[in-house]
Amino acid sequence: MSVHEEKTVKAMYEYMDIASVDAELICKICHSPFTEPQYTPCEETFCLECITKWIETQNSCYTCQESLSVNALTQANRTIRNMLDRIRVKCIACEQTELRRGTFADHVEKVCPKTIVFCSSADIKCPWAGQRVELDQHLLNCRFEPMRPGITQFITENKQLKEQVSQLITQITEQQDEIRQLKEQVNQHRTEITEHQNENQQLKDQINQQTTQIIETENRIRQLTEQVNQQRTQIKGHQDENQQLKNQINQQTTQISEKQNQIRQLTEQMNQQRTQIKGHQDENQQIKEQIVQLKTQINTCQRENQKLNASLTKEDSRIISINTQLRE
Repeated sequence: MSVHEEKTVKAMYEYMDIASVDAELICKICHSPFTEPQYTPCEETFCLECITKWIETQNSCYTCQESLSVNALTQANRTIRNMLDRIRVKCIACEQTELRRGTFADHVEKVCPKTIVFCSSADIKCPWAGQRVELDQHLLNCRFEPMRPGITQFITENKQLKEQVSQLITQITEQQDEIRQLKEQVNQHRTEITEHQNENQQLKDQINQQTTQIIETENRIRQLTEQVNQQRTQIKGHQDENQQLKNQINQQTTQISEKQNQIRQLTEQMNQQRTQIKGHQDENQQIKEQIVQLKTQINTCQRENQKLNASLTKEDSRIISINTQLRE
């Protein structure tokens, strides 16, 4: 029973002998037997409505004045509640006595002849309301009651239709949810497809860039290969040229050796002629002339030797430069 219903029922009875009610069952705030009894942390008992109103204005316990909130309240034990339910009351409407407070709500709802009730056809719009004792007489004259079978069938069918509509609405809502989820999934898939397409395009661009780089690299390698082949051809030509120069140098060296041998022979001849000069002045003059000629020839040979040495030095430098290039 809600608090509002309990307050309504409470207004319909009075205690038969409140003086005989145990003082432990009396609320210190309203001075009446407890309604929905609640314990405070300090073990005091109050009506739920009384202590709630007190806390809302004072924020403290009615007895000990300590800070208190509604959440700190606990329901009284069953023994207290059973004792309260056994208190005798009197119905104010029909004046029936010796009613137990715990079952008074049943008396009002099912028995009390003075209780205001509605026609059993109120669900089909009968406006009558009156005391329970008058209900039977009203039903004899109620113009809505004879229509109940047809209207009840109509109401039942209407109720079934409403249930079907409710089920259809539920199904439609579920389908709409499914459609919304499917749309979200489709949008997600579209987004993923777009992302994949963008990623694929980026990969294609990267592949094209790499392909271009590979082609450029291959062209560069081909150019370098051609340059290497050209350099190899040049090196072969230089090697052949060097071999020719070496052959020429060898020939020149042979010639120089021969001329040096000739010079040595001439020198020996000069020595012989000098020995003969002492005895023959005329021959000496001739020999001097020959010596002059020989000196001229020797100078010529020396100049030629110097030229050959210079040429050999240049060739050695050239060979060293070529070898350096080959090593590089």
